[in-house]
Amino acid sequence: MTTISRLATSFARTQKAEGKSPHTIKLYGDCILRLIRWCEDDPSNLTRRNLTDFYAVRAETVAPATVWTDWKVHRVFLQWLVDEEELTSHPMARMKAPRQPSRPVPVLSEQDIARLLAACSGRLRRDKRDLAIIRLALDTGARRGELAGLTVADLDLDENVVRLTGKGKTRIVPFGSKTAMVLDRHMRANSPTGSLFGLTPSGMSQMFKERARAASLPAAHFHMTRHTVAHRWMAAGGSET
Repeated sequence: MTTISRLATSFARTQKAEGKSPHTIKLYGDCILRLIRWCEDDPSNLTRRNLTDFYAVRAETVAPATVWTDWKVHRVFLQWLVDEEELTSHPMARMKAPRQPSRPVPVLSEQDIARLLAACSGRLRRDKRDLAIIRLALDTGARRGELAGLTVADLDLDENVVRLTGKGKTRIVPFGSKTAMVLDRHMRANSPTGSLFGLTPSGMSQMFKERARAASLPAAHFHMTRHTVAHRWMAAGGSET
C-alpha cells in the first residue's frame, strides 16, 4: 500500500516542477505532515469524518487562521490525489471551510509614506538606491523577491515600465514619473551593470526595517507596500482580480 508520506513526496515534486517557491513547498509540506500524523500515514483514513475531527481538535490549540491554512493546503493536496487517481473521490468535497476571522490588512498611510521617503532623502549612494526600491515597490506592488531579481535589462526608463518575474510568472508593470526620476538617479550614482539593486530578498527586508525605524515606523515591514498598493487599487474602484 502506498503511504500518504510517499504520495506527499510526489506532490512536492509536482509543485517544484510547476515553479512553486521553496517557501510554498515547505508550507505545504508542514501542513501535510500534520495530516500524515493524524491519519497514521494510511490513505484509508483520509475520510471526511476523520478530517472533520482533525480540524476540530486543531481549533482547540491554534489560531483560526492556522486551521484555515491547514484546511486550504489539505484540500489542494487531496484534489491532486484525485487527479492522480490515488483517491476515487475528494473527502473534502462538501466540507465547509473553517471560519477565518477577518482582520484589517495593515497598510501605509500617506503620512507614513511621506516619512518613509523622507528617511531616504540623504545624498549617499545607498540613500538613492533605497529610495528607488521603496518608490518602485509602492508604484508596482512588487514582491521582495521580484525586486531582488531585477536586472538593468528589466527596466525601461523611457516607457516607465519594469518586467517583474515571480512565482513562475512574468508581467510588465508601469510606474510613475517620480519613480522614474529616482531610478535614474540611482543608476547614475551606483552604475549597476547586472543586478539593478544588488540586494537579496532578506536584504530588502532588512533595508526596509532600517528605513522604517528611522521614520519612527517600527511596526512597518516590506510587504506592507504590496498591501498598500492593493488597498489603493480597491479604493479607486479596481477589482480584486
